[in-house]
Amino acid sequence: MEPNTTYTLTGYGKTADSSQPVRIGVKNYGGAEQYSVINTTSYSQGSITFTTGSSNTTATIYVYKPSGGAKAYGDDLTVTRN
Repeated sequence: MEPNTTYTLTGYGKTADSSQPVRIGVKNYGGAEQYSVINTTSYSQGSITFTTGSSNTTATIYVYKPSGGAKAYGDDLTVTRN
């Protein structure tokens, strides 16, 4: 990654219980944490556009389910430069 550059994170996610959504997100890139919420039981695409900070060359990309005991899945995460 390069500083002051805009990227798009895309990925697919699903959850076994639609009341327990999964998040595909980005943080530690020089801006506020952002995520896409997916609450479907079949794979659905999520997308986030973010711009790195003036000195940031890395970011943390994640798939996370914040609560509940149902399983959740993430697949085909891609980061592209805009």
